[in-house]
Amino acid sequence: MYKHTYTSVAKRYLLNEKIRSYISEGIDNLMKTIELSLIYNSYPNIESKNNVNIEFKDFKALRKVMSIELIKERIKRLDKKEIENIFYLKKIESKMLLISLYEYYLREEMVEYLDFFDLDKENITNERKINEKFRDFIKNNNQNHLEDFDIEIKELFKDNKSIRKIYINRPTYFLLYRIRNNLLRETKKTKCSEYFIKSSIQKIRRFYSEKYIYEFNKEFFLSIKEIDKMKKEVFNHIEESFLDCIRNGKTISVGNELSANFKNAIKNDESYIKLKNEYVNLIKIEDGYEITKEKYKNFLEMYNDIAIKYFDNKTEINTSWIKNDLNMFFSYCVAEYIVDSLPDDKIQNIDKCKIKEIENQTIDYIKNQILRTETYNVFMKIENIDLKQQNIIKVSNLTFINGKELKANMNRYLQFESTELGKRFFNLNNIQENDVYVKVEKIKAYKNDSEFISNVVLNKIDDIINVIYFCTARDDSKIYKLGNQMIIIGSGNNKLVKYLNNEGRIDIPLFSNEWIDKTFTEYSKYTKSIIESINEFNKIVSDNTLDIGLMIESNRKLLNEIDVYSLSRVMAVLIAGTNIFKYNNVSYLELRFWLIEDYIEFFNEELPKDQFIKERFQNFYKRVINIIFSYSDLKRNNLIKDLQNWILKIFPNDYKYKEDSNNE
Repeated sequence: MYKHTYTSVAKRYLLNEKIRSYISEGIDNLMKTIELSLIYNSYPNIESKNNVNIEFKDFKALRKVMSIELIKERIKRLDKKEIENIFYLKKIESKMLLISLYEYYLREEMVEYLDFFDLDKENITNERKINEKFRDFIKNNNQNHLEDFDIEIKELFKDNKSIRKIYINRPTYFLLYRIRNNLLRETKKTKCSEYFIKSSIQKIRRFYSEKYIYEFNKEFFLSIKEIDKMKKEVFNHIEESFLDCIRNGKTISVGNELSANFKNAIKNDESYIKLKNEYVNLIKIEDGYEITKEKYKNFLEMYNDIAIKYFDNKTEINTSWIKNDLNMFFSYCVAEYIVDSLPDDKIQNIDKCKIKEIENQTIDYIKNQILRTETYNVFMKIENIDLKQQNIIKVSNLTFINGKELKANMNRYLQFESTELGKRFFNLNNIQENDVYVKVEKIKAYKNDSEFISNVVLNKIDDIINVIYFCTARDDSKIYKLGNQMIIIGSGNNKLVKYLNNEGRIDIPLFSNEWIDKTFTEYSKYTKSIIESINEFNKIVSDNTLDIGLMIESNRKLLNEIDVYSLSRVMAVLIAGTNIFKYNNVSYLELRFWLIEDYIEFFNEELPKDQFIKERFQNFYKRVINIIFSYSDLKRNNLIKDLQNWILKIFPNDYKYKEDSNNE
């Protein structure tokens, strides 16, 4: 009973591998140009700034001095000599865009890292690595490696040359993260969402690819040798596409029966026979790419007119997608035949002038389609808010409206003609008099960036709600609760719906039941502390609001440590001691140093509330809980300290993974 469903064009066809590599290289260069333009907008005098060596007294002084040098390092890695200022944005706008762009790149880097990561410990080389189990270490060793680690860190800070080298020579992921944090510290906010950047890059790729293939096919079309074979393949595709329309949405048996009957009937149709003979003679390579493409469009329309006559109105056949499908197939097919027709030494990229034209067209597309700001109004339902008999309460750009007022003055509040979308969202029959809706007005955002808009709205509501409670709260007040969707209204009746999903609790992965039974035989104070921390962690990840303070407090509880520097050192050893990234020449000392710095700014709450940073440290914290939980059955008085000393012994500071030339 399975039904056949049409598969999108993107999944049906793949470009020739060589063409894909040309396009990929072009897009990479384009993205470098965009990034560099944003960097030069943000730091117009960057090339002329030369920082002198100073004595680093703390991390804040270090970051201030090194931030520009990190940007210079990023420019060097992009390896783009000619810089064009293509956007002419203000400094602050460019920095805000870079933050989201780097967030996207960081996730891409992490995905690439996970794809290549090899957990096989046999790949580890360096005889200094000691394979000693924790229990054996506890029995046989009284060394305090933490003291040596502290001394090494302090000595490092005294050496400008060494610290500069460690700071600058970071793998791409760590470099991007540090630059992004420095930008966040300067601007305190982003311009758009990571989702917007991701979808925009996908649009850029699609636009650039289409332009590239068009120019490639137009330039080399006359090189095709097997033109008759290509003609037949394109016409066969026209026929197969119509068969897809017949089968689409029907069970396999019904679809196959309808298509078989159709093929038997049409093969004797005089118009069909004439069309099939004509296309062979009418398609001529000397006509060129564009004329040939238009001829096939005409053949498609004529074929569909002939074929559709064999079905009555009761048989649903949707051919609306076929034209776009043929365009894509024809483009890909021609590119394939061009590549097959030319020897390797003759296949060449489009000349630089054409590439530049495509790049310029893509930049114009970005400016016109992607980097377009609009002003939006947003509506959401909100529960557990008491307006105390008032119809509306207005605070800043938020208006809380009760159901009675909204029903009476719907058009005034919505300010747009009620469409099906609006009618479904504001179903007048379902709105009760005591319901409350919140309208957030005049939110400026890039076009259709619903992720960014929703974050602004949720933060606005969270900021203002305390004012409402101050004015209206009763003793039995409940925590406010938002509806699961918001309607976003832009100019020109541009409407979006954003569905808000409450994320489920992220579970801490435990171990076998046997291990758990053994651990809880004696309910030690250490186990209790860990359980409390797990509960704190679960509160953090199940909470809809971003609460960095709660996470910091939970870290302190887990490790029984208040001092920021000590807490940062503890976490850095636990994390970097169990996980080193598979990059060239990264020692544990370097990785620990980077993490100590990250933790210090996190525990000091130097950065604004940021979802990316929250996610990163949640993952770190979760890993630390698991590490400690794994050994909690030992009931050691100094469990955390013992674990650190053991990790520092088996993974010494100068120990590295085997070099991997595939990664930076």
